[in-house]
Amino acid sequence: MRADGTRVRDLTAIMQALPYIMPKRYDAQNWAEENLDEDAIRAYIRKKRRAGRSVTHMSLLVSAYYRAVLKNPKINYFVMNRRIYKRNHFCFSFVILKTRADGTPDETSLKVYLQPEDNVFTVTEKIQAAIEKNQNVQHNNDTDKFVRFIFGVPGLARAVIGLAGFLDRHNLLPRSIIELSPFHTSLFVTNLASINTPYIFHHCYEFGTTSVFICMGRPVHDPAVPEGVRKKVMPLSVVMDERIATGIEYSRFFAELFRNLKRPEVLEEAFSSALSGSGPAFLYMFVEALADGAVACGLPRAKAIEYAAMTMAGSAEMLLATRQHPGALKDAVCSPGGSTIVGVQTLENHGFRGAAMDCVIDTYKKNKELGK
Repeated sequence: MRADGTRVRDLTAIMQALPYIMPKRYDAQNWAEENLDEDAIRAYIRKKRRAGRSVTHMSLLVSAYYRAVLKNPKINYFVMNRRIYKRNHFCFSFVILKTRADGTPDETSLKVYLQPEDNVFTVTEKIQAAIEKNQNVQHNNDTDKFVRFIFGVPGLARAVIGLAGFLDRHNLLPRSIIELSPFHTSLFVTNLASINTPYIFHHCYEFGTTSVFICMGRPVHDPAVPEGVRKKVMPLSVVMDERIATGIEYSRFFAELFRNLKRPEVLEEAFSSALSGSGPAFLYMFVEALADGAVACGLPRAKAIEYAAMTMAGSAEMLLATRQHPGALKDAVCSPGGSTIVGVQTLENHGFRGAAMDCVIDTYKKNKELGK
């Protein structure tokens, strides 16, 4: 048991094998790039500032990323010593510039933890608070102090870092060291646009547990628009560890990420919304009810739960893959005069649709009362 994660054991054969086929993080790195609509992002940021709310490129990206992770949790997995772990939290690391006492530039890495009740505004506040706390040259953060200490004694740095790597590989690294380390993070982000620099593909560090590294580059003219049309995009590069998720899982994650960035208003609500946060509990109840019905018909309990869960998983896969309206998929299953339409009628007679709507609405109202 690690301080920052729980080992995942219910893996497919290929996912179990990948860390052995590619034991190092740099063996398993895939690269991708995407252009964000810089004009739309800047328009949203200006709109929020006129309303007295602060939002930045960094907070928008991280908020969109975290919201997508909550729906695609495998992207928050990591590999350590050929084993795959589910991270116990979500955090991201980033680098800020500092100025030394002699006026020369310096930099330091910061790490910020997020919670499901956060939104883009609280993310902005957390980032700004971390920057303000650590930008003062007179107050180095704990990570900086620790690094300065071990490099102040000849030979100590090599011994300490080597020992840390050994302890990490054997799940013995203390929580205090993990919390100090910017390399033990869900996501590492660098904003090269802030120093007017083009984007790069930055590797994922072998030390630590970083599975995804995103770089924002200097905005450029959109090459896809006709000549003479002024439109800017922000290039985004992503380097990811392919061992933690399948290609289709990464594809769904990035689709959700870019949907969030195209409609940033959704990021103003708590990331654990009434649907995505509480929804699993509603679905578990439905699976349980389906299983109870199957047991009443003579199916063993274990098989009933398995079949109900597989039915729900398969239906969700179909819905996401086809992008059809759920009503159309339901109609396709209901044969005229068949047994399925009779079951649908029974659900309607018992107010299934209204109850499902009301549970989401009531949960939303309660979240508002709690300030989520």
